[in-house]
Amino acid sequence: MMKRLAAKRTPCLLLSLCVLYGAAAIPASAEIVSEFTTDRDGWWVYTLNHKPLANPPEIVSTRVPSWNPAGYIETDDIDSFATFFSAPAKFKGDQSAAFGTTFSYEMLLVGSEEPAIIDILFVGAGRTLIGDQDTSALKDSNWHTFDITLVGSSFLLNAVDGPQATDEDVQAVLADLQKLYILADHTSFNEHTQLDNVIMRPVPEPSAILLALLAGGLACAM
Repeated sequence: MMKRLAAKRTPCLLLSLCVLYGAAAIPASAEIVSEFTTDRDGWWVYTLNHKPLANPPEIVSTRVPSWNPAGYIETDDIDSFATFFSAPAKFKGDQSAAFGTTFSYEMLLVGSEEPAIIDILFVGAGRTLIGDQDTSALKDSNWHTFDITLVGSSFLLNAVDGPQATDEDVQAVLADLQKLYILADHTSFNEHTQLDNVIMRPVPEPSAILLALLAGGLACAM
C-alpha cells in the first residue's frame, strides 16, 4: 500500500519541481533606480510654466542640480515658475512593463510645505499625466518616501482641472515616456529640496513567464 501511494505521489512531486524550476527561470526585470551614490545620475532641474500647465508642459529653463556626496541631489527654488527634478534617459522610452506597479522616491524639503495639485508628471504619447500626492509630511524637514501606483485612477489627464486618466492613457504614456518630472517646488516661498532613491519597478512580460514555465515542463519531460 505504501509503495502504491508513493508511486501516485511521484508525478505530483515531479510536476511541482518542474513548476518551481520554470518559475526560477523567469527573468527578473531590473528595477530602474537612481541612488545618487557617485553623481547626479543624469538628472536635471526644469522650471515649467504651470499657469496654466500645458500639454506638454512648457519648459522655461533648465539647469543642473547639485550633487551631495551623502548620496542625493538638491536644488533651490529660484523663480516664480514651478521647479521640477527631471529624470534621465533610463527612466524614459518604452516603460510598458511598469504599468500597475509603484513608482517611488524619497524627498526632504527645507522650508514650509503647501498643498500642491501637481506633484509628479509623466509625459508621452501626446498626453500629460498629473499625479497629486499627500506631501504634507514634508513640513518636518525630514526624509519621507512617496509613491504612486501607475494606473489611471492615480492621475488627471492633461490639465489640473482635466478628467481622470484611464488605464489606457497610462499604458499609452508608459509605452512612449518622453518626460518624467518630480515637483521640487512645494511652497510659494523660496525653499531647498533634496531627492533620493527614485525607483521604477517593471514586471516580467506574461510571455516571459509562460516561456519559463514551459521550459520547466520540457525539462521534466526529458
